[in-house]
Amino acid sequence: MPREGSFHFFPKFLSFAVLTLVLSSATSLVLGLQQYNTSISSHGTVDYSTTVNISRLHVEGTQIKDQFGKRVYLKGVNLETKEWWSEGYGTEQQFIYIKNWGFNVVRVVIQAWAIEAGVMNNPNFLGRLDNMISWAEKHGMYVVLDGWHNSGWTSDGIYRFDVSKYMVDKWDDWIEQWRFLATRYKGRINVLYDLMNEPIYVPSNEFYQTKMRQAIDMIRAIDPNVVIIVEEMSTGDWDGMGFSFEQTHPINRPNVIFSGHQYGSGPKGWILPSDKVSIRQLLSMKKWDWVLQNGRAVWIGECGVYNADGLVIQEKTWLRNFMEVCAEDGYSGWCAWRWATSGWYYVLADWSGNPSDYGKILQEFL
Repeated sequence: MPREGSFHFFPKFLSFAVLTLVLSSATSLVLGLQQYNTSISSHGTVDYSTTVNISRLHVEGTQIKDQFGKRVYLKGVNLETKEWWSEGYGTEQQFIYIKNWGFNVVRVVIQAWAIEAGVMNNPNFLGRLDNMISWAEKHGMYVVLDGWHNSGWTSDGIYRFDVSKYMVDKWDDWIEQWRFLATRYKGRINVLYDLMNEPIYVPSNEFYQTKMRQAIDMIRAIDPNVVIIVEEMSTGDWDGMGFSFEQTHPINRPNVIFSGHQYGSGPKGWILPSDKVSIRQLLSMKKWDWVLQNGRAVWIGECGVYNADGLVIQEKTWLRNFMEVCAEDGYSGWCAWRWATSGWYYVLADWSGNPSDYGKILQEFL
């Protein structure tokens, strides 16, 4: 997510009802599911009177597809685990609200400091994570586990999560966390893994390629079919965020989605140019278009505009144009920051599922 003190930011699914009639053959069952999937994907609606199932995803070139070969756009919202539970709203009801909005994916944020604090050995934390995955699956949604999220800025404006340090000195912790999660959720078809959030100060493109490949290969040895997300990165600060590493040191692994983050405005008062030409120029500078043009699927794992004090016209214009660019240029969806009622970026007006000004615009694209 955007960090205070920085002015540069990097920036439906198969869902089907249990059939109430016994179909005469396996062929007619498949045809019925395909037809229902088309309705769900087009309109974002689910019949809650029936049990909802979900399709395993896979990646074909620039597209994410379900088990029937139909394209899936992942449109979702980020959920910060600690914040959400500490405010007392860690319930299935929130997942019902999320689904009723039309989202089909939730990106669950697990902070890096929490990993170091041993949450993987905490039954309460794991029980909550289990619940979120199960609630999402019950209501026909995917879960992206963002399992090594950076810790943010200190009060004096110093960024205290140096990815180069963590990827070198904390490599064993990082890889062990993914080994644990992959083992725990092996075979859960609604779970995807986002390997590392916003990697900056990475030693080199080659280093990043090596670490991502090692993590992917380890996870795939446990769960061969899981979809894995690799984020844009920088060998310096935020200005260098992008997919240039894929040009020189490609990941070259199947079932991988590439993910970037992009925000249109921030708490310091900056607002990016809101016209589509400027938006496309920025994404091109970050090599998002190159990745698409060279046969990779790209998903926006975080996006949004700052709305603590309400949206101004330019922010509204940027957000609508950004969403339209995503749809027009072949990206595989987006994930808004975040399902909350306060802070820098929040889509809710209250915990009853009502949208903030920012959330109202998102609803136009669901």
